[in-house]
Amino acid sequence: MVGFYDPPYLAKKQKAWENLMAFLNSYLCPWVCIGDFNFTTNDKEILGGKRSGESSAINYLKELIFEFGAIDLGFFGNSYTWARGRWGSFTIKRRLDKGIASISWHLAFPRAAVSHLGAFKSNHTPILLDTNPEDSFTHRPFKFEAAWIMDSGCNSIVQKAWNVQARGRAFIKLFKKQTNTRDAL
Repeated sequence: MVGFYDPPYLAKKQKAWENLMAFLNSYLCPWVCIGDFNFTTNDKEILGGKRSGESSAINYLKELIFEFGAIDLGFFGNSYTWARGRWGSFTIKRRLDKGIASISWHLAFPRAAVSHLGAFKSNHTPILLDTNPEDSFTHRPFKFEAAWIMDSGCNSIVQKAWNVQARGRAFIKLFKKQTNTRDAL
């Protein structure tokens, strides 16, 4: 496993990537590299600001992936790992932090998963590489399906669940009624 930090300074950037490529080229075993690459690989990893295709600068990350046939391990969590700006259309976000692996490493750890964690006092979010994640149930938020309205029994299910007696303050009653309705649906 290699940890990598791409310096944001142009004077140091080329040397850092040359060193990483030389190291990976000399290492004949399976490898995974995680860290801050300071590059995106496609426009889905960009929100706001310039698109990657608009720049004539070398994208060292794309070169690494191409040269080594490496695989982006993907991610769970927020789509972006770096942000600048705070509000609205002025916010710029990118997925700069990621895990890249050789095919042989990916075959050795097929269940490996990268998670984007919450940012804390940084404009980057930490990333977590789990080589053997447990199968676990992930809670999904409730979403009302519009197709349910077409079912003739939907209205009575909602009405019956909503009319269940609930005790407590008004917000507690509302919460309990919503929970009953969700569970009934």
